[in-house]
Amino acid sequence: MKPVWNTAIKLAHNLSRGSAHQCPQFPRNFPVHDSFFPCDWRSTVPPSCNHRLRAQLSCSGSSVDILYEWVSADTPPAAYSFSDECLRRVTKERCSEDKDLIPKLVHFVTFRGREMPFYSFLAVLSTVRFVQPCLVLFHADSLPSGLYWDTLLRMVSNIVHVNRTAPTVIFGHKVEVVEHQADIARLEAVKTFGGLYIDTDYLVLNPIDNLRNYTVVMGNTIPNYNYANGVFMGRAGAEFFDLWYHGYRTFSDSVWGYHSTILPYELHKQFPNVPFHAVDTFMRPYFKDIGEKFFKKLFDWEGKHGIHLYVRLFKKYFSGLMDFERQNSSLGLVSRHILFGDRQACFGGLDATNKLARMETK
Repeated sequence: MKPVWNTAIKLAHNLSRGSAHQCPQFPRNFPVHDSFFPCDWRSTVPPSCNHRLRAQLSCSGSSVDILYEWVSADTPPAAYSFSDECLRRVTKERCSEDKDLIPKLVHFVTFRGREMPFYSFLAVLSTVRFVQPCLVLFHADSLPSGLYWDTLLRMVSNIVHVNRTAPTVIFGHKVEVVEHQADIARLEAVKTFGGLYIDTDYLVLNPIDNLRNYTVVMGNTIPNYNYANGVFMGRAGAEFFDLWYHGYRTFSDSVWGYHSTILPYELHKQFPNVPFHAVDTFMRPYFKDIGEKFFKKLFDWEGKHGIHLYVRLFKKYFSGLMDFERQNSSLGLVSRHILFGDRQACFGGLDATNKLARMETK
């Protein structure tokens, strides 16, 4: 696949309102799957434009649609409440070509808004490129901020803000740990709307279409122990999600990880006839050895749907790090795969490419 980003920028910039340039946008101006950045692109330089496309949900009688309007580049995404009826109708009727398939709908959850780091920018871009969702829903009390968020909005037109507060009580139990609040919110999101939930430090590397015919899909983390909730997908109202959610009746804020990862594994074993599909392609390498295999060596990620970076556990690899698409590491490989369309692209010439190829075979 050859980069067409430069062409897209020229086309978009030719569509001007006086002196105001319009931003090139995913997915409206050109196909996500074959549009990549040029090698001279830098993540610290956002597209120079004054207007961008923004998704708006439209529900009038029996008519349901996702409309796009040109707005100033710094305009935030359209916002809807979690219980908004039009949001429910659009995600149900416009995000899947078949009611028996998991909808092409992506969810991110973020509370206590903070500046978006580069790895989260890359995470969102990877889902847009390889999932090609109808909408990217940010469930948040306060949206991210900063350079990478501004750049993302100028490029991705179908981001929508689901305005909600962090859950503080579930079945009478207090929820004060922000990670537990996010665990509950992500389950509520996929249980209600269907689609794919992704952590903001998870990179999608390949399309997920081969998994959409299942009812619920989760990835193994530790074999015979738990399933990961850093990425999972399913249909709205799936029976397994109801079982999982009602399992929070025994929730305790002082217990780490049980209801979010161990409980779904136990439920799958307890109710084997409830539709559920486990895969090994979401969470490899394991969090226990990703530091050695992914950040220090070149890990073979062919055939994997994605990689969880576990930034919380490996902060030293991300401290002050920005353009890690320039690195000669697995992190550099997947970054180039997402940004440039080729793991060896834009790596500084033939010598560096040959060196990289030799390292990959070891």
